[in-house]
Amino acid sequence: MDDALHLAQQRSNGTSGYASDGWRVTALLIAAMVGLVIATAGGVALLIMDKLDAALVPTQLQILAQNADARARAFESYGASTTADVLTFSHGKSLDNILKIASAPGPVDLLALQERREDFAARLLGQLRRKPVYYRFRLIEAAGREFIRVEQTANGPRIVPDAELQEMGDRPFFRQAMALSDRQIYVSPLGLNQEHGQIEHPLVPVVRVATPVLQPDGRRFGILVVNLDLRPFLAETRALAPPNGDIRIIDENGEYLLHPDPTREFRFDQGGRSRLADDFPDLGPLPTDVATQRLTRDINGKLFGVATAPGQIGQSRRFSVIEVVPYAALAAAPPPVREATLIGGAIAATCATLIAILLANLLSRRLRKVVATVDNLSQEELAAVERTPDEDSGLQRLFGLPAPERELERELVRRRHNELLLQTYLERDQLYAAVVRSASDAIITRTPEGKITGWNAAAVQLFGYAAAEAVGQSIDIIVPHELIDESNAMLDTVRRGEHIDHCEAVRRTRSGRLIDVSLGISPVRAPSGEIIGSAEIVRDISEQKFNQRKFELAVEASPGGVLMINQSGEIVLANAELERQFGYQRDELLGTSVDMLLPEAMRGQHAEHRATFLAAPAAGRIGTGRELRGVRKDGSEFPVEIGLNPIESRDGLLVLATVIDITGRREAERAIEAQNERLRRSNAELEQFAYVASHDLQEPLRMVASYTQLLEERYKDRLDDKANRYIAYAVEGAQRMQILVRDLLSYSRLSSKETANRVVDSAAVVAATLARLSHAIEETGADIHVGALPVVLSEEIELEQVFQNLISNAIKFRNRRPPRIEISAQPREALWEFTIKDNGIGIEARHGSRIFQMFQRLHERGKYDGSGIGLAIVKKIVERHGGTIWFDSTSGEGTNFHFTALALSGPTKTRTTTEMAT
Repeated sequence: MDDALHLAQQRSNGTSGYASDGWRVTALLIAAMVGLVIATAGGVALLIMDKLDAALVPTQLQILAQNADARARAFESYGASTTADVLTFSHGKSLDNILKIASAPGPVDLLALQERREDFAARLLGQLRRKPVYYRFRLIEAAGREFIRVEQTANGPRIVPDAELQEMGDRPFFRQAMALSDRQIYVSPLGLNQEHGQIEHPLVPVVRVATPVLQPDGRRFGILVVNLDLRPFLAETRALAPPNGDIRIIDENGEYLLHPDPTREFRFDQGGRSRLADDFPDLGPLPTDVATQRLTRDINGKLFGVATAPGQIGQSRRFSVIEVVPYAALAAAPPPVREATLIGGAIAATCATLIAILLANLLSRRLRKVVATVDNLSQEELAAVERTPDEDSGLQRLFGLPAPERELERELVRRRHNELLLQTYLERDQLYAAVVRSASDAIITRTPEGKITGWNAAAVQLFGYAAAEAVGQSIDIIVPHELIDESNAMLDTVRRGEHIDHCEAVRRTRSGRLIDVSLGISPVRAPSGEIIGSAEIVRDISEQKFNQRKFELAVEASPGGVLMINQSGEIVLANAELERQFGYQRDELLGTSVDMLLPEAMRGQHAEHRATFLAAPAAGRIGTGRELRGVRKDGSEFPVEIGLNPIESRDGLLVLATVIDITGRREAERAIEAQNERLRRSNAELEQFAYVASHDLQEPLRMVASYTQLLEERYKDRLDDKANRYIAYAVEGAQRMQILVRDLLSYSRLSSKETANRVVDSAAVVAATLARLSHAIEETGADIHVGALPVVLSEEIELEQVFQNLISNAIKFRNRRPPRIEISAQPREALWEFTIKDNGIGIEARHGSRIFQMFQRLHERGKYDGSGIGLAIVKKIVERHGGTIWFDSTSGEGTNFHFTALALSGPTKTRTTTEMAT
């Protein structure tokens, strides 16, 4: 190596041409380097100024896309609890009370129904106060008329009076919601609210969420629907429009729901059209499930940047959020950036020129020697130089570089190494940035003083602030005022280098809504180890906390005792009612064995029962067929009934038990049984008495009537008028007494007779009844029409008694018009409902509670004959065969008697009065 360098030195000294031209080479080198630097700097500056604007466009489009996506997610989550609220109210206890009354057989208890109706309306009113975004709640009956409506007004929420309730049966949302199954949800298209078939002014954009309401027997009572007011969300979205641009929302048909010009919104509900394609014809139909970002021209040829984000409300209502900014605004770099670019370019060009002059002057002095030496090196010498170790660099020895040049070589190597490291760091930072942008949790970075420095798309969606609005602000913009001290304490903890994991807190959105969140906060350190900020991950747990609070409230408010035990039989949860039942404090129960609540004699068996249940867990109730007892803290025992429900959890199988103290029930059952026994004995005695009395009275009555009639026949001509009148009174009284005794005997026999339902053709029974009453029908000129009648389960003779009493009453209690009687039947699930309608004198409402009682006459005896037992017998027969009887009447207009009988088949064909008589 030494020989090679020595040879190179000799050849360098012998190259005289380079030495003589040294100054000329130096001057040319300086000029070339300076010119190259100036040309490069100028070209770069011009290129930067020319391309800077265009380079900003993709970034700006990406920001538009993120903001549009955040608003689309915000729209989806707007009023997200509406579905849960509709289902909760449609299956709540208040509405169940209404449905039970409405579906009960017989006449509806209107007073009780009105009370339950007012209670349910008050609950809906409270929900409107808690959630102003609910514009209206409606409970609509199956017939299509509003049953309850509560609504927001300028003076606050109110319950709408009955006189203002509307018919809604022709509305599409009503028909579609009525067609759903239980717990299914219907979501209407987004549109303008209508009242009485007309669009409400000022305009109120809404979306309707509805579910069917079923009665306990499965029949449809109607639907429950809420109108979700979209005005607050649309106003908030309009306020978030990008600078120099605007934000729009369209439905799945491309129609505008939000537009910078309010007159173009919801035109499809007002008889017109206003679509995105009218403004941007090149966009075409937007994809319903993919976000887009592109440059396009409007109808006037002007270039715009457009970013779209699709969304969906419910299961079918799609929409798209569109952010629109002119291309000039997208591509315009901020003035400070332009000025900084120009100034930086000028300074860089000046510095580069000075450095080029110095370097050229330094290198030119050795250039001739280096060029000559390299020019005269053979291939073997070059290979020998390349093989020289770094510590004794061949270039250094070849060029005779002094120590500063050798240090420069090392610095260049270090810089290249740092350049590669920087590239690795940049790639890793890009990966981290992509993770942050796509994270479903909000990620916020801030300075040690609490200034926000980073704000991802999930934070935009969660809190409602755009990134440009949040960055630079204090973290206090999302902290409720009363919790600022708590937030500052967390900052102090992070500034000390500590981490905060899974801390639950409350935060505030831009709209002022408070949400429950889970926080994780970590310090951010510089390479030196200094804490330069913090990173905060925020997750919305409002729904989870809401469900947890509902569970806790439901357990605590349960009317029965509630406890939860683990597989070891330890109590892990107990409510207040359980404390009251057993006399323990809650801290005395938690963590202890459930056996402490059982009698001593049952504890040995309980472990086996528990093991058997855990081996095959299933929900059920125990204690209904055998006596279970609990032990209070004072040692006293009481009867209980227990329901068990297995629950799978991360900690293994848990058992939720409900404990009902049935002491009162047992006492009531014993009292009822004793009372029933007394009643059975009393009824038997009364029946026996009635039978004996009525039977034994028949003979003396017949004797009185017979001898009185004989006296009248034999001595009629010998007695004066007064005596004849007295004899007539005696005969009439005896006959009336016979009728009373006969009817009383019939009633008594009904009470003691076994019920035996058989297949009976009610049409044949009615025909036989009309044949019996043919004389009365002809005498009064009654017009009787019999509709299609079914085959039922009853007793033919007793059913004929029912029809004979009701039809003869309709003929008897007539006014001056000839009687008109209609007999019909219609199905009622497992029953047939018969109706006997007449045009007689009617029954006043005040007599409604007396008409089916024995010996109750509503008219003076001389005007209408009868014993006053007929309708009591009818009621007894109908109820014996599993039916009910009732009536509705208008005084002076007529009466409709209704009764039910067990169904067997459909109706036979209609028969006329003539056919029935034949």
